[in-house]
Amino acid sequence: RSSDLAFIFLLFLQPVSSSDLFHHLITGQDILSTQRLPYTDTHSYTAFGKPWVAHSWGAALLFTLTYLLTGYAGLSVLFALIGTAASLFLFLILRKRNVPPLLSYTLTLLAASIISLRWPGRPELLGPLFLVASVYLLTKAGKIKWWLIPFFWIWGILYGSSAFLGIATVLLFIVTTKQFSKTNFLILLGSVTASMLNGYGSASFFYIFQIPAIAPHVGEWSPILSTMNPQIPELVLFYQYPVILYVLFTVFCMATLLTQSFSKYKQIPNIFFYLLLSLSLFSPYYTSRFFNLAPLISLPIIGFLLTKSSVRIQRTSIAVILLLSCVGIFARFSIFPVGIGLARNSFPTNVAAFLVEKNLSGNVYATQELGGYLAFTNPQIKDRKST
Repeated sequence: RSSDLAFIFLLFLQPVSSSDLFHHLITGQDILSTQRLPYTDTHSYTAFGKPWVAHSWGAALLFTLTYLLTGYAGLSVLFALIGTAASLFLFLILRKRNVPPLLSYTLTLLAASIISLRWPGRPELLGPLFLVASVYLLTKAGKIKWWLIPFFWIWGILYGSSAFLGIATVLLFIVTTKQFSKTNFLILLGSVTASMLNGYGSASFFYIFQIPAIAPHVGEWSPILSTMNPQIPELVLFYQYPVILYVLFTVFCMATLLTQSFSKYKQIPNIFFYLLLSLSLFSPYYTSRFFNLAPLISLPIIGFLLTKSSVRIQRTSIAVILLLSCVGIFARFSIFPVGIGLARNSFPTNVAAFLVEKNLSGNVYATQELGGYLAFTNPQIKDRKST
């Protein structure tokens, strides 16, 4: 129902508060003004002129055009629509396999309440959307189709560094469904090639694997449990509710998976595909970056198994799902406000206005959270590279 989607939309609707967004807006502006992709850094003074891979230049261009047409309010709406669309694909996966409507919606609500706790306004959001969309399209078609090639071409342009997850999903689908044919492997090869036709080739496709040293210095790349480090109290205060919720979510999923009889697993078509996808449940324990991705592709198997269970188990599970969702919703509205536009208290707006008013230029040494905004609001200054 539209009212159900509207509530999920509200979960994702929040003022722009991600500092990374401004680096992408600067990239989009550069592409519009120069009519070409950037290959060297021109906006920082510590890495000026060094090679640079704009692995999400398509998303940067999309965000910039949205900003120019609708401002920060339009960006808030766009990010919320991406989250809503990702949630809708999960719902469609569940309904495609005849999961009851109430169970499908409660599982979708649970996923949305979790991933909305980490839904920063930047290209990263497109990774979960494309991945859950690929699972849905594979589920609906039941076999490999040629449309995967243009699908991955678009994915590679918008957020190329996450396309490898989709390629791995397609390969997993081929193996688990035993669709070993020359045509399917040609489509897979074409999809890999298409995802690299984004101006940067394999450098974009393998981008994440080239920056392993970043994890110890940036909290979002660290395992979610490491964010509970008592030596960094501000990190604990921000992540404590998301971490507690995700641990409870993991316990619920594991209890569901381990208490089902073998006969129920045998009744689910292509069970090994969804069972292996459910292993993504543990990915946030490796890196927090997968926090907003794992629930979307680990929950389908939970819905399929509960559909084969008794009415009593279904009702009990729905009650637990709703309880966890309430915890997530409470945490979401406690941490982030609902609204549109710019979260002005998150950025040095007065400093930016002062720099513009005094027409100051030069190099600025600032944190990663501040430098992007200052450079975006005053093109005459150069930020440092913090990573």
